[in-house]
Amino acid sequence: MEYPRVDALPRSRQWSYGAPAFALALFGVPVFVHLPKFYADVAGAPLGALGTAILLTRVFDGVTDPVIGALSDRARTRWGRRRPFLVIGALPLALSVIALFAPPSGAAAAPWFLACMTLAFLAWTVVQIPYQALGTELAGGHHGRTTLFAIRDGLWMLGTLVAAAAPALVRAVRDATGAPPNEAAVFRTLGVAYAVLLASLPLWCAWRVPEPAAPVARQPGLTLDGLAGVWRGNRPYRLLLLAYAVASLGGALPGTLLFFYVEQVLQAPAATDALLGLYFVAGFAGLPVWTWASRRLGKLRAFLGATLLSVGVFLGALWLGPGDVMAFAGITVLSGLGFGATLLLPASMLADTLDFEALRSGTRREGLLLGVWGIVMKASAAIGAGVALPLLGWWGYVSGAGSQTPEAVQAIRLLYCAVPCACYAVALAISARYPIDAHEHARILRELEARSARV
Repeated sequence: MEYPRVDALPRSRQWSYGAPAFALALFGVPVFVHLPKFYADVAGAPLGALGTAILLTRVFDGVTDPVIGALSDRARTRWGRRRPFLVIGALPLALSVIALFAPPSGAAAAPWFLACMTLAFLAWTVVQIPYQALGTELAGGHHGRTTLFAIRDGLWMLGTLVAAAAPALVRAVRDATGAPPNEAAVFRTLGVAYAVLLASLPLWCAWRVPEPAAPVARQPGLTLDGLAGVWRGNRPYRLLLLAYAVASLGGALPGTLLFFYVEQVLQAPAATDALLGLYFVAGFAGLPVWTWASRRLGKLRAFLGATLLSVGVFLGALWLGPGDVMAFAGITVLSGLGFGATLLLPASMLADTLDFEALRSGTRREGLLLGVWGIVMKASAAIGAGVALPLLGWWGYVSGAGSQTPEAVQAIRLLYCAVPCACYAVALAISARYPIDAHEHARILRELEARSARV
C-alpha cells in the first residue's frame, strides 16, 4: 500500500483531517468532570449508581474498540474503509449527547445516564478508531506523521480547553442577558452546541479528506491467535504498548487528584481551573517545538527528553506547601510542555509499528491494533484512577472534613507526584529499547512498496 507524503496533502486537508479531534475532545471533560456532579446535584441521581454506570460503560467502550477497528480494516466500499464509519457514527453520537445533557429528574436519571452513555460510547468508538487509523494512512512518512498528528492533537487540546471553560461561559452569557439561573438549561445548551460539532466535523473530514486505496494485503479477523502473533512478533509495538500502559497508569493519578492537591497541599482551591487550563495551554504551545525536535533528534530521543523534563520538574511538587501557587504554576507550564510531546510522539511512533506489522505479517490491521491500544490505555487509566481514592481513604483522608491530617496531606503528595514519576521512570526504561528510527522506517516502507509492486 502506497501512502501519500504529508507534504503532498494540501494544508487545508491536513486541517480538515484534524477537525474531528476538536469535536471529540468536547466529549471527554463533561463525561468525567461535569456530568456526574450535574446528574447528582440537579437530576438527583445517586452517586453510587452514577459510578457504576461510568464503570460499566467504560468496560463496554474498551471491548468495542478492537471490534470496530477490525471491522474497519476489513471494510470495502466505494468510499473507502474508514470514512464510512465517520459518517455512520457522527449523527448517533450527536443525538446521544443531546439526550445525555438533558436528563429526566428523579429515579429515571441514573438509568437514563447509563443508556445514553452506552450509546454515546458506542458511537464514539465507531468514529474514533477508524478516524485514528485514517491518520496513519494519510501520512506514511516518518516525520510527516508527526506533523499531521501535531495538528490533530493540537485541536484535541483546544477542544479540551473549550470543554473545560464552556459551562462557566454559558452561565456568564445567561447572567449577562438576564436569564434566570437554571443549571439544566445550561447543560441543554451545551449538549446542543457539542452535538452540532460532533455531527458536522467528522462529516466534513469524510467529505474533504481523500482516503488512500485499500491495500492488497490480506485482512485478518479478530482472533486471539492473531493478536498473540502480533505480541510475539512485533517487538516495537509490544515495547511501545507496555511503556505507554505504565505511563498511563501513573498519568491517571494527577488527573484524579489535582483538586485534592491544590486544595489540601497548596490550600488554594480557587486556582484549580486556572492551573488546569495553563497545563493544556502549555501542551498546545509545545507541539511545534516537539515536532521540530523529533525531526532533529528523532522521535525516540525527543520523547525521552520530554518525559525526563516532565518527571524532573514534576518531582518539585513534592516539596511545595500552602501558598506556593506560583511555584506550582511554573511546574505546571514545564510539565505541560512535556505532556504535549507524550501525547504527540507515541501516536506517531505507534503508526510506524503498524507499518512494521504489515511487513512482518503481510496484513494491514491498523484499526485492530489501534483498538487493542485503546483497551490497554483505558484499562491502565481506570486502574490508576480507581486505586487513588481508596488509597487516600486508607491513609486517613476524610471526605467533607475540610482540613485533613498531615498523614493524609502527605499521601496526596505521594500519590499525586511520586507514584506517577516512578511510573514514568519505568516507562522510560522500557521505551528506550524502541528500535524504529527514521532509517529503519525508510527501509520498512521501501520493502512494503517493493512487495506492493510485485503483487
